[in-house]
Parts: sequence; C-alpha cells; structure tokens
Amino acid sequence: MNILVATAEVTPFAKVGGLADMAGALPKAWAEDGHNVVVILPLYGTIDTEKFGIVKTDMLVDVPFGTWTEYAEVWHGTLPGTTIPVYFLRSSDYYDRPGIYGYHEGFEDNDRRFIFLSRAIFEVARALDFRPDVVHAHDYHTAFCMPMLKVHYHNDEFFRHTAGVFTIHNMAYQGMYDPQRAMEFCGFLASEFYTGSWYE
Repeated sequence: MNILVATAEVTPFAKVGGLADMAGALPKAWAEDGHNVVVILPLYGTIDTEKFGIVKTDMLVDVPFGTWTEYAEVWHGTLPGTTIPVYFLRSSDYYDRPGIYGYHEGFEDNDRRFIFLSRAIFEVARALDFRPDVVHAHDYHTAFCMPMLKVHYHNDEFFRHTAGVFTIHNMAYQGMYDPQRAMEFCGFLASEFYTGSWYE
C-alpha cells in the first residue's frame, strides 16, 4: 500500500509536541510491514538541512491556491535510520521564519501557511508520481487535505483510488481560522462553512 503522510511536525526534523513523535514513528512501523511510505512537511527555517542531509531537488511544484497559483521548492531527506523518503516544502513566504507556529497566538498567517501545505501535498505526490492509496493527515494543520481530496481531486485520475484518514492528536489545538479567509484559500464557498455541512 502507498501511504502519504501529511504533517506539520516530524521527529527529529521539527518538533513541538507529541505529534512529531507519532508522525515519525508511524511511517517506520508501516514500512516494516511492507508498505511504501512518503512523508511531507514544511521546510521550516529552523530545520538544519546540513545536519540531516536534506538536499534541494529540481522539482518546483505549482500549487493552486484560492483563485491563483503559488509554488514551492521540494527538498529531500530520509527518516534517520531508514530509507523512508521525506519531502520538505520550501516557501520563503510561509516557512522561512523562526519557529514552527509562532508564539502565543501563533503567526497571523497560520491559516494560509497550513492550507497551502494541505493543497501542496497532492501536487508533490503528483510530481513524484507517487499514487497514494491513503493520505494520512495529522491534526488541524493538514485537516484541509480531507475536503480538498473530496472536492478538488475526486475526478482526478491520479487520485481516483485515494482514501483519506485524519488523526487528531490533541483537541486543544484546533486552528481557529476566519471562515471567509479559509474558504477563499481552499477554493471553497464561504456559504458551505456551517455546522452540519458536508465540510464538517
């Protein structure tokens, strides 16, 4: 089975809490069971690329974002002690800054940063020609992968057989975004964002 892991943290590259430990351990367990696993996360400014042997690839992915298109560089490394590939999204606008989330209330553009991540993981998978059987998204940072898979990629032949799994590690962190902004970045209608909607 091809498993694509979408996460904001992975031990030892980027860690704030337990999410990083789980996102680092699960791929190893799946690989030991014979599955093909690819991990994708942002290349934060705090990640030591030299220490971890992370190198820039020649891939530059276009990322549909709202009504426009942005792009991200793709960097490559491996989970230490394994051959599991880890791909890092580099965007100077979103990730080249101190810290992962920001202090106290977080960076003001965290909605944009992580919605961008959620959309970009599909385009990285396509660029890699990695057809995931499952996209496993972790916590609110990549929660938008699930409706994006349903809305933007349900008629896409590349993802025709892709299912989604969403794991919440800590309900205390919910990513409370402005609905109008979030829906615009996702390419959804703000009127679809209400309690009991298809999105929920």
